[in-house]
Amino acid sequence: MSIATTWGLESERRRVLSAVAKLNTAAAVRERCGMVRDWVADGRSSHFALDETRLAAVAAYVADVTRESYPGLNIPAHSRWRHFAAGGVDRWNTLVTRIHEDAVERARIAADLATVSVLLDAGAGDRWRYRERASGVSFARSEGLAVASFDMFRAGAFSSDPDRPWRVDAAALARIDAATLARHFQVDAENPLVGLEQRSTLLRRLGKALVERSDLFGPAPARPGNLIDYFFATASERRVSVARLLTTLLDGLSSIWPSALMAEGRPIGDAGRHPAVCAGDGTDGIVPFHKLSQWLAYSLFAPLEAAALAIRRDPPARGNRSASAARRCFGAHRRMARAHRRADGSVGRFGASKIGAGRELRHAAAAAGRHLERGTQDCARVAPARWGAAHCSCRRRHRLLTARPVHSPRGTNMR
Repeated sequence: MSIATTWGLESERRRVLSAVAKLNTAAAVRERCGMVRDWVADGRSSHFALDETRLAAVAAYVADVTRESYPGLNIPAHSRWRHFAAGGVDRWNTLVTRIHEDAVERARIAADLATVSVLLDAGAGDRWRYRERASGVSFARSEGLAVASFDMFRAGAFSSDPDRPWRVDAAALARIDAATLARHFQVDAENPLVGLEQRSTLLRRLGKALVERSDLFGPAPARPGNLIDYFFATASERRVSVARLLTTLLDGLSSIWPSALMAEGRPIGDAGRHPAVCAGDGTDGIVPFHKLSQWLAYSLFAPLEAAALAIRRDPPARGNRSASAARRCFGAHRRMARAHRRADGSVGRFGASKIGAGRELRHAAAAAGRHLERGTQDCARVAPARWGAAHCSCRRRHRLLTARPVHSPRGTNMR
């Protein structure tokens, strides 16, 4: 093989790896899912149809549910910490009273706990239940998995050091098998847990990844909580951007995900294929989701803030749309306009005031985004934060959630 050929192959390999790295971003999730959305809107899907005339009714329904659940709009971040308080029991703060460490070590411990608990949270199945011995209450699904993993953590099952039971380290993860997990999660023939073997395999893969990425997870004992130290050392002014947090997790934990999608021997993780995606590179047809990693990122907000690291929300890039993205945007607006012209009744009112309603939706999204990214007063109370209407920079502060909603037409089926 000639030097020129070898150089060409290496150049192509680097180009593919660079393209794959771009999939490890929230922006890639939005952009490529947007391509799938446009595919459906153009009527090219054999499985789904999109009726944009229902947008007003859906927005009103979501606003009503939001106000009913959170009248003051003090909405907790979507994270694992809420499940740790299942049944109204403040398990984390009860444990904290027994942890005689400084704030940074407590933050490491919290990050350890959140990481293993999130990674264990796949569908449990309809039959499995976990009965908490302390309260006698039985929990199912995500709440049950949260309480079970919390109890397993509290018992020291994720630590290789009996003198430091409340941590997660690579050596202990390497020893966890399906039988160990079954014992802690109360699994038997009458109480089966879906994917027991796969969950234990994922934990062992996590242990291996922690060792392989000592730049992120520290030398022995390698642990998820050492991400706190990584961001202390690398974050400017102790501010961690949400985008960087997610990218760091996707990079550091890429090897743990069981995935049939590979590029240059590198697993892509939580992604699928769809013909709508045309990127013009080695990632053609790949749609990233990174659902569990995004939830893990949310769940690490509180530990990072407890260590006095601020979470910074990066505003979306403006004015840098590609030509194809611009065409998709224009096509979406054109289809929306046609749909509104066909509408009648009270949905038609939304069509007549499309621009105003669109602004309200954008302001609501901005308010919600700032709210979630700043961090909120989580049920676990690991790192309480302040948030109020003044944090929304727009003058029409999230009107969709505070003004009277546009109601759906009479007789509309909301299912």
